[in-house]
Amino acid sequence: MHSKLNFRVPKNPLPSCLRLNDEQRQRLGHLTGLFDSKAFGDATEEQSEAAQYLTDRDLSFQQLELATSKWKVQDNDSSRASSLLVTKVYQCASGHYWSINTSRKQRRQYPFVGCLAFARITTEKKTGRIKNVFGFFEHSPECTSAKAIAPPPLFLHPVARNQAESLLTLGLTTSDVLAKNRKLVSTRFNSETIIEDKRLLLTAFDVCNIRAYLMKKNWGINLRNRPEDIVDDLFGENSTDAALREATIFYKPRTGSTDRFELVIASPKQREYAWKYGNNKMIFVDGTFGVSKKKLLAFVFLVIDDENKGIPVGFIIFSAPDGNMATHAGYDADILIKLFTEYRDGLQTFKKEKFEPKVKRFPHFMHL
Repeated sequence: MHSKLNFRVPKNPLPSCLRLNDEQRQRLGHLTGLFDSKAFGDATEEQSEAAQYLTDRDLSFQQLELATSKWKVQDNDSSRASSLLVTKVYQCASGHYWSINTSRKQRRQYPFVGCLAFARITTEKKTGRIKNVFGFFEHSPECTSAKAIAPPPLFLHPVARNQAESLLTLGLTTSDVLAKNRKLVSTRFNSETIIEDKRLLLTAFDVCNIRAYLMKKNWGINLRNRPEDIVDDLFGENSTDAALREATIFYKPRTGSTDRFELVIASPKQREYAWKYGNNKMIFVDGTFGVSKKKLLAFVFLVIDDENKGIPVGFIIFSAPDGNMATHAGYDADILIKLFTEYRDGLQTFKKEKFEPKVKRFPHFMHL
């Protein structure tokens, strides 16, 4: 039985994430008419057909988990965290092209023979149902006869991975995660580093990959993108995150070496508290320097509630100018006046009234 669902072949059928040299890309460009595409419905019969279709091409989920599999994932695009679908792109390891300058060339398990095979598989995030499969599945004769040139990698043990995910979710640093992993191996596994052909000891590279996975899973952020593009996706005009769009009072991307990144944010609830406890009352501002490895400058607005507890009611984040030797020297009265004014204007727009704290605990040169 063949699915009768219509699956539209993409306008640009060659996934950009594939690692190809110019010759491979040109050859695939001439073979687009031979690319295969299938769509499958939710019925049991169609899902059975889909599973068999993948198995025949060594692409079943069980086959892909084998350390000896030639199919290596190149992209795992679930779009944003709210996406209903997950799309993964796989490429044959014998067609995976590493440039001469790459430091990861020695990690190759199979020799490079220019194989053109690739696959893109889309599934439902919740159910795992196979929705569509697309690609060029024909391995070259050289690829079929190629033997492994290195032993298969040892996959990470689920216990070690789950611990790392939990610790990273709590905000621990890479060194802390590695230290707790070593303690886990020592106390729980009697210092055995390999169990059931899976390794227990983490590397910094593992932690980096797991952090990237969590960022994409929880926030839809692809850490392979440039930092400025990630920030623009979150706070720019085309942001798909409704909560962040609502909380953004002012945003200006850094577009040049003499420019600053500038951001003023306060959620609707924070703006309500600012009006309730800050208007005609005291409002505090505190600054922190060198936030994150990008050494951003951050200021927080704080009010005191009826129980004498501090409540943050807004944040200002901006970058230091190029050439600053010290991060704390990256601000002056001009930039603070500009961003404080943007914050005040955002509060006034929120309630359509004039916002006027009675007492303001700002730096001595500031006048909001």
